[in-house]
Amino acid sequence: MKLALEPARFDWYQGTVEMPSDDLIDLATTVLGDERPVPASARNGYARGWEIRREGARSAVVYEGGIHEHPHVAASGENAPPLARFLRGAHRPHRVSRADVCVDTDTPGAFKRLCTALRTISRDAGLTATLMHNPDDAQAGATYYVGSKTSEVRARLYEKGKQLPEAERPDWVRFEVQARPQRERKSWASEANEWDLLGSAQWSRRFAAETLSVAATAPPTRSERVSDLEGALRTLSAQYGGRMLELLEQHGGDVAAFGLELALRAQNGGRLPESERG
Repeated sequence: MKLALEPARFDWYQGTVEMPSDDLIDLATTVLGDERPVPASARNGYARGWEIRREGARSAVVYEGGIHEHPHVAASGENAPPLARFLRGAHRPHRVSRADVCVDTDTPGAFKRLCTALRTISRDAGLTATLMHNPDDAQAGATYYVGSKTSEVRARLYEKGKQLPEAERPDWVRFEVQARPQRERKSWASEANEWDLLGSAQWSRRFAAETLSVAATAPPTRSERVSDLEGALRTLSAQYGGRMLELLEQHGGDVAAFGLELALRAQNGGRLPESERG
C-alpha cells in the first residue's frame, strides 16, 4: 500500500547571508517580524545576536559581527518555511549550514513499515541506526535514528502522534532529515528543493525512491579534501578577502609590506606592534 504523504517542508533553516548585517536585520524585521528586534545571546564567534519577533514570540534570530564578515540567520519549526522563502524568493545569496526537511503521514502501520526499510538501508550503507523509547513513558512513542550526530546527513523517524496525543492523530508519523552541507554543497542547498535536500545522501535518496516513491536529485560531489592549512587559508580568504584587499590598497599595492603587516599581527595576537604604528 502506498503511503499518503504530506508535502515535504522545512523544519529548520539557517545560513550565512551575503549582505550587510543592518540590511538583513531590517529586511528580516519587515518580512518576518512585527516588532523591533531584541538582543539575543551571541554564539559561534559572532559579536551580537538579534531576535526577530512576531506576535510576541521569536520568528528568527540573526547573528552578526565578531570574527565573521557576513551575518547568519536561523529559524526552526513553523518559522523555518517563511525564512527559507524570505531568502530564496528574493534570490538573496546565502550558504546553508543546516536544513531540516520533514514529511508527515497518517497512514496506519507507517512507523513499522518505514523502520523496516530504514533498517535495511542503514545496514547496507554501514550506518549507525538506533531505536529509542522514552524510558519514563512507554506510551510516548519511539524514535528511530539513522546516522551519527556528526554526520553530514542524519535522519529521524518518530511516532509524532504518540508524542503529541493532544493532536488526536494516533497514526501520525514524521520522517525528518537533518542536512549540514559541507563546502560547495552549502551553496547548492540554498537552491535545492525540499525533496532534494531530503535526498542529500545516497542512502536517503534510496529510501526516498524505494519507500516514499519520490525521486531526489543528488547534490554535487564533494571536492577533494585539502590540508588543514589550505582549508583554513581558503576560509580566511573567503570571509576576509575584501578586508585583506583593503589593507593591500592601504599599502599602495606593496605586497611585501602587506605581508609583513599580516605576519606581525599574527605574531602579536592580531594587533600591530607599537614600533610599527605610524
